[in-house]
Order: sequence, then C-alpha cells, then structure tokens
Amino acid sequence: MPEPATIQILMAVYNGQRFIAEQLRSILAQTYPHFQVTIRDNTSTDQTLEVVREFVAKEPSRIRLLDGDGQNVGAMGNFARLLDHVEIGQAQPNYVMFADADDVWLPDKVERTFAEMRRLEGQFGREKPLLVHTDLRVVDAELNTIADSFWRFQFLDPSLSRRFNRALVQNVVTGCTTMLNGPLVALARPIPPETIMHDWWIALVAAGLGEVGWVDAPTMLYRQHGRNDTGARRWGRKLVTAKAMSLLQDRSLREAVYRTCRQAGAFSRRYGDQLSPERRQLVAEFASIPERGFVGRRALILRRGFFKIGVMRNLGMLAAV
Repeated sequence: MPEPATIQILMAVYNGQRFIAEQLRSILAQTYPHFQVTIRDNTSTDQTLEVVREFVAKEPSRIRLLDGDGQNVGAMGNFARLLDHVEIGQAQPNYVMFADADDVWLPDKVERTFAEMRRLEGQFGREKPLLVHTDLRVVDAELNTIADSFWRFQFLDPSLSRRFNRALVQNVVTGCTTMLNGPLVALARPIPPETIMHDWWIALVAAGLGEVGWVDAPTMLYRQHGRNDTGARRWGRKLVTAKAMSLLQDRSLREAVYRTCRQAGAFSRRYGDQLSPERRQLVAEFASIPERGFVGRRALILRRGFFKIGVMRNLGMLAAV
C-alpha cells in the first residue's frame, strides 16, 4: 500500500507567545496524524521562539523551525517565505495548509479538509491546481463563541470563490482554513509584491486556472483578541453605517480598490497566456480600471459584474472608484 500523504502545515508567527502553545497542541491532536508543521518567526520580541523551540524539542519529527534570517517581512511575506520552502516531490502528491498562531484547530480539521480535497481530485484529477477552504467559528480571546459561522457573520458566500470575476474584487477564502495541492503550490509561487494577501493571490490562481471546493462547516476557532492582523467584525447596520461615513471622510478607499487592480495586473502579466481568452480579457479590463475616466470605471464594473457581496459593499466600491 502507498504511504499516507503528508500534509505540510505552514505557520507564520509574530509575538504569538500568549496563544501559540494552545494552537500547536490542537494541531498535534489532529485525527489525521500524517503532517509536518514548519514555523517561521517574524522577529518576535516576546518569548514566542522559546515556546516554539520547546515544541520542536518534544516533536522533532513533526515540528520544525525555519531560519527567519532575522528579517521581518510582514504577515504576507512570512507566509510567502514558508511557501517558497515547500518541496514538491514527484513520488506522491503534496498538500499544504496554512496556520495562524492564535487560533485553535478542531480535531478533525485536517481530516475533513483532506476528504474534500480527495473528492476534488476524483472529479478533476490530481494534476489540476486545487484549493479547499472551510468555514470558521468566531470566538473571543477566551474561546467563547461569538458566531458559529464566520461566513454568515460576515455575510460571505463561499461559492463565489469559484467565480473568477468576483474573486478579482473580493476574497472570500480565509488562508488559515485552506488546503492546496502540489500543482497549485507550484503555480502560485512566488507570490508577487503587488499581492494584497497571500490567501487572496492563491484563491485567484485557483479560481482562474484550477478548481475550488469548500467545507460548509467550521473546522477551527478563529480567535479575536484585538491584535489580529485581520479580524472579524459582524456585518450589520452598525458596521455598514461606519463604512458609509468613512466613504465621505477617507479618500484612501479609492486606493484600496486600486490595489486590487494592481494585484490583477500582476496576475495578468504572469498568467495571461495560460488563461482562456475570456478570462484574459476579464482580468486585463479589471486591471485597467484606474486608467479609465469617472464614467468608464463605473460602467466597466457594472458591465463585467465586478461585484462584491451585498448592496452596501458595492455602493461603497462604486463611490470609492
């Protein structure tokens, strides 16, 4: 019988002393036991490295510490460095997952995600770039439940992760829930500097050149504690009102939209000749939004369906551009 596939779990950390031990214990308790955790520290100033080294000493075959060269490269850069170090072998399929230091994985997270990956492989083949992502349970610092579903909490639709025109505008794939197969890893790296976040870039590659699946259930506890690089805020009247007011006061919102266009431009330059003609034109037009006039920008968004989820998000985007 072939050996079970080993899952490479990549954990980017920075000042994670408070929660990282609990997260590592939750990973070590997974029902699917064939994995290796690789950790890169982003020049933490607390005791994170000491905690990690204790785990490495206890579990040297399953946890390793990557030399960070004393460089702080930001959250996205940290994950990108980790991804660059993944070895894609020929003997058996390779799979990668991302992990944050402050969350807690439910015991069957790897098993459930891998089961969906296997289903996609059966449908599309192992040579196809494939991505699987899942829902999350939102919790506070003490792991008390805030929302049973991050997708409902944020008014997100996971099925839009398959639609390329929508993935260009808004990312609905949360990196710490994802699993990538080897062909997707090889295709997506290196992550270019125009990328807004590593999970968005990888989701774009999967939507444009591969296939995306999801597990409609939470597989982890997504901890909110005031220091998250990206957090969860309930999508509702209060948040919508705050965002509407910010449209009148913060001109950086246009720049945020234009950053998505620069990201699309980088995608177009790298993968344009691999895309279908329709998608090649689509991404080129989205990247060109900043070059168009007041009416042209909005007309293109409406004509091509470059929409976010929800009326208020789209009104905000149309106002910002």
